[in-house]
Amino acid sequence: MQLTRGQIVDRYEVQGILGHGGIAVVYRVTHSQLGSQHAMKVLSLTSESVAARLLAEGRAQSGLRHPNVVSVTDVVETRGLPALVMELIEGPALDRLLKDGPLGFEQVDFLARGVLTGMSAAHRHGLIHRDLKPGNILIAVHDRHVVPKVTDFGLAKMVTDTGSSSDNDGHTRTGATMGTPAYMAPEQIRDAKNVDARADVFALGAVLYELVTAKRAFQGTDSFELLANITAGTYEPVRDAAPAAPERMLTAIDGALKVSPDERWPTVDALLAAWIGESPQLPVAPEEDWYDQLLQRIERASPEEDQPLLPSTASSGGEETFALDGTSPSALHHSLPDASQPTRSAPPSSTTSRDATSSASSESVDLAAQHPLAITIGATLASIPLVMGMVAVLFRDLATPLQIGGPFMWALLPLGTLACGVG
Repeated sequence: MQLTRGQIVDRYEVQGILGHGGIAVVYRVTHSQLGSQHAMKVLSLTSESVAARLLAEGRAQSGLRHPNVVSVTDVVETRGLPALVMELIEGPALDRLLKDGPLGFEQVDFLARGVLTGMSAAHRHGLIHRDLKPGNILIAVHDRHVVPKVTDFGLAKMVTDTGSSSDNDGHTRTGATMGTPAYMAPEQIRDAKNVDARADVFALGAVLYELVTAKRAFQGTDSFELLANITAGTYEPVRDAAPAAPERMLTAIDGALKVSPDERWPTVDALLAAWIGESPQLPVAPEEDWYDQLLQRIERASPEEDQPLLPSTASSGGEETFALDGTSPSALHHSLPDASQPTRSAPPSSTTSRDATSSASSESVDLAAQHPLAITIGATLASIPLVMGMVAVLFRDLATPLQIGGPFMWALLPLGTLACGVG
């Protein structure tokens, strides 16, 4: 059951849907007393383990206050399940921003430093993300200030001061694979529970590769080929994909995408230092032309409006898992462009006979899908005249004692054929 416009959840009034995935829906909500706007992630599955993961995500992000990390400000309850109240980000996710092709290197540098700074803070806080990807990096804009923000810590694990680690929900098994395949480190593919911060370094390398080239580092025609390429370290060299990129960027990416964790940059801080190289000063932003161009591109990539509220009985659609099926928890986030489905326009009133036939055929397919048992019984009954006609024609001697003869005998065959076809 989805929430409806105007519905009150604790102190928040539902305004619309920002996005939805397989296990949760993200709504735009307004605080009923303060009037402030927020994003609220509400579970659509009544699962204790999923609810535990959502609470773990809330704890992870609420305890980490950093400009480059989306903040969680509250936890409420609806339908007996927890819901997270988060900072509302109006801008697009990074994957949507990159759909129009590569950014300029000044823009890449500016965004990358923010992402790396945010993840460095997360690691200092003891959090390993385990699902870093462009879809989990949101671009916030406020008064011409662009701020990339990391979100969706739903798969995060907490590393204690003693160096031991534990999953926030306590349910991840040794050997379990969790994350988004194209951005997972080889060791995470084998065992997600026992990875350390270097798995995030690898994922950041894949994100930086995509940020520089506007295409994924690791690809494959199917999941098996994709995982084989990751574990073998097979990808187009970033120098070939973006030969004009500064050497420091190429060096940083190559060092992050090493197959062996021991050969990789050991920390996000080391990756950031390699990325900065000999130019430690952050780019001067608002006065530069490239910054204006970045703002324009962000505006073009931002969703124009919220998705319409679905009927309260509708499902959120899609299937989500924490396994290797290419789907990930970022589908739950409001800024993911693929969460929205295009609406189909109704056919014009002057529909041609061909269009009408096609429409009727589509309706028949829908009816068959909705009532498979009735269609099966009808088709079986309709086939009886066909069988009788075949018996009458092929076994004339048998038909005569049954008094099936003359013109009626021959009429049964086409009649049966027609009835079976309609059925």
